[in-house]
Amino acid sequence: MAKVLISPLGTGPISGKEMKRQYRKAKYKIEDEFVEEELLAKVLIDKYSLDKVYFLGTAKSLWEQVYRKFNGNDEEYEFMLLHKADISTADNSAVTEGDLKKLETQIDGYTGIEGSKCIVLNYGRNEKELLENFEQFMTIARHLRDGDELYIDITHSFRSLSFFSYIISVFLENLKSKNIRVKKIFYGNLDILREVGYAPVVDLSLFYTLGTWSKFISDVLTYGKIDQNLSLESDSAIYREIKKLTDSLSINNLSGIKQSIKKLKEIRQEQLEIPFKYLYPELMHFLKKLNTSDPNSIFFLNLSKYYADTGNFSLAYITLTEAILYFVGDKLNLRQAEERDWHDAVKNKLHDYKTFLKHNPEFRRLSDQYKKINGIRKNIAHTLEKQREVAMILRNILSTIELLKSSSIF
Repeated sequence: MAKVLISPLGTGPISGKEMKRQYRKAKYKIEDEFVEEELLAKVLIDKYSLDKVYFLGTAKSLWEQVYRKFNGNDEEYEFMLLHKADISTADNSAVTEGDLKKLETQIDGYTGIEGSKCIVLNYGRNEKELLENFEQFMTIARHLRDGDELYIDITHSFRSLSFFSYIISVFLENLKSKNIRVKKIFYGNLDILREVGYAPVVDLSLFYTLGTWSKFISDVLTYGKIDQNLSLESDSAIYREIKKLTDSLSINNLSGIKQSIKKLKEIRQEQLEIPFKYLYPELMHFLKKLNTSDPNSIFFLNLSKYYADTGNFSLAYITLTEAILYFVGDKLNLRQAEERDWHDAVKNKLHDYKTFLKHNPEFRRLSDQYKKINGIRKNIAHTLEKQREVAMILRNILSTIELLKSSSIF
């Protein structure tokens, strides 16, 4: 596992007696420490013992200053980078990644670990250039390893490039093939340097975390499960209970589902911290659809619709058969026996055309629905359905649920 910094580079004015381009030195406050430095990336590398850095910049970025900051002392090389930056235009970059290999070696020597990269981007003036930059960003993805942690510095360079760096970092984290985590997102707030006398280095990962929690709730409501790739760390009671709920939903554990819903409904919104305070109403809107005080048959019926809405059609059909069995079992007072016995007793009734259904015609329609639904359930379980029949099965589940809901007997 490596700690990797992604840092966009900007341009800078030529200043000083030596007529060199450079960022101005600033007093940065990072956590409780003050550090005077031109390049925040170097501060971050030293502070957090980062292993590798990916510098992203245009042809006119301050590549030669980065070389100096990492103890480079070849003036001819510096001049070559400065000259190529000077003659580069928005449509024709004179700086190539081959020109930056020596800089990469210099950075590797400073960190003590090989693998740092310098990537030349265009200005991103249109969709074509943005897509070209995206291809360049994916160079990073090819070099990252499972378990790597990303540190993002968005202090310098164009604001669009800094924003793009953030977005691509989120994209990289969501790649399923690699367990990559965005650890921190830094911004050196130079805007208030004159006012307060220093530039606070702000960790903006809070905003990233808010987006992650939002996706977490969205996945629960939309799919009934949690994306295991989300980098969530919380000892919050509501998080633990939501996790229990999704675990129970994944195996259709009725008692576990009901228990988690009851506990989540007992939590008061005013007791919650950010971000749950603002995501809570969305969660409650979902939970109201599953009323734990309803009879099991109605609860299962509503639960089957939830499974169908979230695309879990296998559990939808399983739950729908249970809804019918619970309904008939309650109507005929058959659920006093052991679980397996009452299930078998209800099934026997629903298949008894000669006696029970003949004298209880109100159950006949329900019996027909049960056999149809149970037949589909068995076919799904044994993957017997042909492809052309799958669409019909998925299309019919919601109409079947609505039919049962509107039935006079159910």
